[in-house]
Amino acid sequence: MRPATHADLNGIDQLYVASEEALGMLPESRTSFLRWKWSQPYLDLERDTRVLVHDGGIVGFSMTDHDGLSGPLVSMGRTHHRHLGRGLGGWLVDRAIRQARLRGIGGVRTLAPSVDRAARELLLRTGFAQVRTTLDMGADLTGQEQPGEAPLGVRIRRFERGADDRATWELENAAFRDHWDHIGEVPFELWESDWFSGGEEPAEVLLAEADDRLVGEVAWVGVEGGAYVLSVATLSDYRRRGIAGALLRRAIADIAAAGHPSVYLSVDSASPTGAVGVYERAGLEVLRTSDVFDRDVA
Repeated sequence: MRPATHADLNGIDQLYVASEEALGMLPESRTSFLRWKWSQPYLDLERDTRVLVHDGGIVGFSMTDHDGLSGPLVSMGRTHHRHLGRGLGGWLVDRAIRQARLRGIGGVRTLAPSVDRAARELLLRTGFAQVRTTLDMGADLTGQEQPGEAPLGVRIRRFERGADDRATWELENAAFRDHWDHIGEVPFELWESDWFSGGEEPAEVLLAEADDRLVGEVAWVGVEGGAYVLSVATLSDYRRRGIAGALLRRAIADIAAAGHPSVYLSVDSASPTGAVGVYERAGLEVLRTSDVFDRDVA
């Protein structure tokens, strides 16, 4: 067991692919996500990551992170399906709980594929409770996707770095105040680092204007094998007017024009904003389903 390094990215990816194929899932690369996450100032590889190595190959991976805001410690991990029954899953859970206690954080959150019954049973047995279900949605692109029209009275334009930063940050904070896991205002510096200072390309952002103000945004970034939509947000007073769908269609057209073969995003299955329906109407379908589990740490 040792901390992870950037040289381990391929091995970690292979671990996830093997595990997800064994579960009958469509495998997903983690390389772009980990490069971005490891570039953030609040994550320390020595403290926050571990890999388990057996016969020269990575058979277990653990990462815990916390951005310094309120809310639980987020734990991410996977063990190789050929090593089931050897206690590696228990090691992942125990390490996350220990890290939360060491850092004085009151809870742990983790995700498990909905089809992974063994992971679900382990989490429930160790005091976790399912609190939500997350959908990974996506679509293959032809390169001919059309942006469509903006709703009447709405203008969609490109984000201008430097001129729109603060207003977009304020919009993002305001739009997600009613989200189920909202934990407070995200500081400007953290938002800026998340979107523009990661290990990958900076986010591409489109803005929607109405009534002489910003009312919506969509942000995406190129990743391994396609593009990932970081955020689709509309102010509560402007929802259900077709703004989010128009932003997403315009973003998908831009993603296709940039040569990306696919697009995907993640969404709360029970989102009260109707986000799942918006994404379905934009041509996305459910690719993977993950259950979200929380545990308080005394």
